[in-house]
Amino acid sequence: MDGHSDSESEFDTIRALQEEYVSLGSPESICPKCNARLWKEERTNKKVTKGSPIFSICCKKGDVSLPPTPPTPDYLLELYTNKETAANFQRSIRLYNAMFAFTSTGGNVDHSINNGRGPYVYRLNGQNHHVFGQLIPDDGQPPKYCQLYIYDTTNEVNNRLRWVNVEDQKTVDKNVIEGLISMLDETNELVEKFRMARDRFEQADFIDLKVELKVCRSQSGRENHISSSDEVAGIMVGNSDNTTPDRDIIVEQKFGGLKRISYINPKLMALQYPLLFPNGEDGYHDRIPFQSADKNAPKDSDMISMKDYYAYRFQVRANEGML
Repeated sequence: MDGHSDSESEFDTIRALQEEYVSLGSPESICPKCNARLWKEERTNKKVTKGSPIFSICCKKGDVSLPPTPPTPDYLLELYTNKETAANFQRSIRLYNAMFAFTSTGGNVDHSINNGRGPYVYRLNGQNHHVFGQLIPDDGQPPKYCQLYIYDTTNEVNNRLRWVNVEDQKTVDKNVIEGLISMLDETNELVEKFRMARDRFEQADFIDLKVELKVCRSQSGRENHISSSDEVAGIMVGNSDNTTPDRDIIVEQKFGGLKRISYINPKLMALQYPLLFPNGEDGYHDRIPFQSADKNAPKDSDMISMKDYYAYRFQVRANEGML
C-alpha cells in the first residue's frame, strides 16, 4: 500500500513539472549594445511593453565592450563541419587539445571518486593551476607540452601521440594531427614564438636561451588583437629585468623548474586550450575598463571582472565564434 502511494506521489510530481514547463522557443531578441542574441524574457525592463528591450546579462547595458573574436581558421572549421570528420573530431577533441597544449594542469586529484561503478570522473580538490616547464627535456626524456613545439620536431606527430594512451590512439587520426600542426604554424602567434626558439636552437648552441611572452597592449587595456611579433614575445639570451610577474611569462631553456601561470595572465587560456583559441589571442586580464570608466584616471573599481568578461564572451552573436 505504501509503495503504491509513493508511486502515485511521484507520478503527480512529474505531471506537475510537465504542466509548469514553458518553451520560450529560439532567442529572437538582439541586444542593441553588443548584438548578443537573447530571449526577450531576459531583458531588464520587463515592465515596459513598448520600445526596444534592454539587456544587462550580456554587456551590462553596453558598459562592457570587447573586440570581436578572430575568425576560425579554415582547417579547423572544416574539421567541425565536414560530415566525414566532424563526428570523430568532436568526440576526440579533448585528446587533440591535450596533444597541443603548451601547459599542464596541476592540483590535488581525487582518485577515490572512481572506486565505484559509475563513469570515470576527473575531480580536483582545492584550486587547480597551470604550469610551464622548461624549453628542452632532460637528457633521455621525451618532449612534452611546450617542448613539443621546439624539440625533435621532425618526429612531432609521433612525439605528440606518445602522450596518448594506447586505447585512445585508436580514436585519433595522424592526418588530423599533421593538419593541426600546419594550421597552428600558420595562425597561432604563440606557436610562432616557439618555432622561432626552435630555429635558434638549430642554428647554434645557446647556453642560456629563453622565451619571453610579454604582455603589451594599448593604454585602455581593451585591445586583444593579434599583436606583432615583437609585442608578443622575445627570444632572449641571458636575463630580463623588465618583467611583470603576474602577466609576463619567462620559459627557460633548462633547469627552470615548473612555473605557475597567473590566472589573470591574458595568454593563459590560449596556452592551455589552443584549439579553442587557435590564433593565440588574449583572454581575460584585470585591466580592461568599463566603457563608463574615467579614461584619464581609471581606478581598480573601473575594471571589468572575470565574470563580466565571460558573461560577454559566452553570448551568441552573428558572424562571431567558432561556428
